[in-house]
Amino acid sequence: MSNPYAQAKDRQFWSRAMSWPAAGQVDPVSHAMRIGLDEPVATLGSCFAQHIARHLANSGGHYLVTEAAPPSMPEAQARARQYGVFSARFGNVYTVR
Repeated sequence: MSNPYAQAKDRQFWSRAMSWPAAGQVDPVSHAMRIGLDEPVATLGSCFAQHIARHLANSGGHYLVTEAAPPSMPEAQARARQYGVFSARFGNVYTVR
C-alpha cells in the first residue's frame, strides 16, 4: 500500500521546494489561482488576517463572518468586542495546528 505523498511533486514539500533551488530561484506560485468576488473567504490569524478581512469587505468581496454583532449593538462596541474582525470571534491566533 502506498502512502498519500508517494505521487506528490517536489514543490509540495517544504524541504525540497525551499532548499533545493538556488537562492533567488524559489517560486511558490505553481499555478494561477483566482478567488471570485462571490466566493466566501474566511480569515484566522493576527494582523495580516485583519488586513485581508478589511480589504475583502471594502472591495466588495464576500468576507465570511459567522458571528455577527446583535443588531442593537453600536458599531464601536461591536468592534471592541471583536465582531467582524475575523470570521468568528476567536481573537488573534498565532499558532495554528
